[in-house]
Amino acid sequence: MQRVVGALGLAPATASQHASILAEAGLTAKERRGGTVVHHLTLLGEVLLRGGITDAAQSASRQLAGGGEG
Repeated sequence: MQRVVGALGLAPATASQHASILAEAGLTAKERRGGTVVHHLTLLGEVLLRGGITDAAQSASRQLAGGGEG
């Protein structure tokens, strides 16, 4: 989070709040690596960042969410 705070000039609490919102939307996930928390894009986050949801991506998203076949 410190890299985001430094790069964007945000307060740590603001960056943390934004990260939480992205995670709640299913766009990012986090994992602990030792004393560091690493945030990364989920499959849905990557698809949206790369240009939107296609029919195939919508189907994959439903399957990952437990919704079955498209």
